[in-house]
Amino acid sequence: MQCSAFLTQHSGLLLECNRSNAAYLFQPDKKNTEMDIGDKTIQCGRLPDSFKLWLAWKHIGDNGWVHRMDKAVHLMEHMHKRMLNGPWNGRFQVVVEPSFTNLCFWYFPKSMEAFDPHTSSPESEQYKNLHAVAPAIKAKMQEHGRGLIGFQSITLDGDIPLPNFFRMVFASVQIIEESHVEMTLKDIDVFGSDIFAKL
Repeated sequence: MQCSAFLTQHSGLLLECNRSNAAYLFQPDKKNTEMDIGDKTIQCGRLPDSFKLWLAWKHIGDNGWVHRMDKAVHLMEHMHKRMLNGPWNGRFQVVVEPSFTNLCFWYFPKSMEAFDPHTSSPESEQYKNLHAVAPAIKAKMQEHGRGLIGFQSITLDGDIPLPNFFRMVFASVQIIEESHVEMTLKDIDVFGSDIFAKL
């Protein structure tokens, strides 16, 4: 979105839709205010993003982007494989099949009995216990400076949200290696085992 251009034949429509009239932005008493497109855009003052992309493309080229995408997919596949076949205290369970560089998963501490989160009721003890796992592990990882992995509780089918699950997205991977993936899984397992030693 931030590198796209949205054009319309309707004069004034973008300004009408997007302006915030913030007093600290796009002052009307400056020269050439009619040339200021900030209040006409979705992202306000972030106008040069397409220029940043162009510069990056000039720097790494087509092959550079190909390498980064291939590496991101490889890291996601590596994490998926290690999650399912690692020497973990607890266990990892995929929420849905991986999609491109996205990997959604639950971590079940050893103390938590196995169950199917897709069919669990939000009122059940199992659901509530699993729902608490991702936030607690993320907080501990933040506290120790070990990583920031997003988690969420959303609906996939029907209208009942699933228990909180981690969503690992491999994006800027030029400095990420398999060893980092291994360490992240180990951190989740160690912190999860420690926090949820007994349920």
